[in-house]
Amino acid sequence: MSLAKKRPDSYAFRSGALSLQRFSWLKGDFVYHFTVRLSYNTQVENCEENTILLANVSTKEALQKARILFDNVLGRLGFDLNTYKGWRQSAITRFSLCTPSKGAKPELLVDDDPATIPWPSVHTLRQHQSYTCTLPIVPEPQLKRIRWLGAFRYVSLVCVGEQHFVYKSVEQPETMKVWEKEFTNLTKFVSSPFIVDIVGIVTARYPYCPNGEDVVKGFLLEYGEGGSLKEVLAEMHSLQSHRVTKWALQIAKGIQVLHQHNVVHGDLKPENIIITSSDDAKIIDLAQSGFTPTYHAPEMPTIVGDESPWPPSLDVYSFGVLYWILLGGDRENLPHLASTPLSSAATLVARCVANDPFERPSIGTVVYSLEQLNK
Repeated sequence: MSLAKKRPDSYAFRSGALSLQRFSWLKGDFVYHFTVRLSYNTQVENCEENTILLANVSTKEALQKARILFDNVLGRLGFDLNTYKGWRQSAITRFSLCTPSKGAKPELLVDDDPATIPWPSVHTLRQHQSYTCTLPIVPEPQLKRIRWLGAFRYVSLVCVGEQHFVYKSVEQPETMKVWEKEFTNLTKFVSSPFIVDIVGIVTARYPYCPNGEDVVKGFLLEYGEGGSLKEVLAEMHSLQSHRVTKWALQIAKGIQVLHQHNVVHGDLKPENIIITSSDDAKIIDLAQSGFTPTYHAPEMPTIVGDESPWPPSLDVYSFGVLYWILLGGDRENLPHLASTPLSSAATLVARCVANDPFERPSIGTVVYSLEQLNK
């Protein structure tokens, strides 16, 4: 029994913060996966884990030190996790490295509540009532990861053959519900010209049990080769008028499609708009898992807090802010109907960002107004 080669496939390593590193353990021809947690020890100030977390070193150096510490602990166990009480081969076991007392060596502690990600099988997923389309199945080994996207470890740019896609995987139990929500929403809008297209299901052998069946590890989305709207705005600062009018109308029509299917996005912002290779704007991130303060309607925090259904007027407000930014406006200085004079476009923005949600137009009215402005 031996350890597989460990690699720093890890979460962000930040001084003083909770840090996780993934490890692999080889048994026969199967590799078990688990995570090791390194957190600040408030009981033993000058212990090894604190030295690593507080050291003013690079992430790479910190990870190397953490791996050495982990190896030393396993060395005292004879490199055999089966001798350690609590090791669960069929679960996503999380260990903690912790020094029990001053002068003692760090110990490997099994978390009290090891979690298991309930990855669905392909059959289970297709039997779900929300699954309304048939998507190609792509085995995970066929994916070649190019880089992580954004701040989230479960979103990456991958290559399948010669094509690029965005891969959204499930890495933690707490992300499963968010993933399922987005998957359910995306399957409602396959091939929509205004919503990012889901193009495949990614499967893999169940990684925490040698006798497990193939499970769904994530899904593939079309890749916006033009980048996000945020990236475009940062690079160009101002946009040509024809792009503003085209993208604003495409975004509004995308919102209209969402609302027709009783889906409220809730977090419309430049980061959640991609630009395709054909220079079209598409809405992404249908997880409905949060909102961004800069773009949300004033009533959004209270609505999220009481878990009531999200009204469509939330998206209308966010669209107004987005449209104003496309027009070159400042988020801190949104137009108001009381201000005069206003251009037709500014008047539409002012109506969308009205403080009273009942005074905002429907998205259908917004689309009609934009079409009139584009004539």
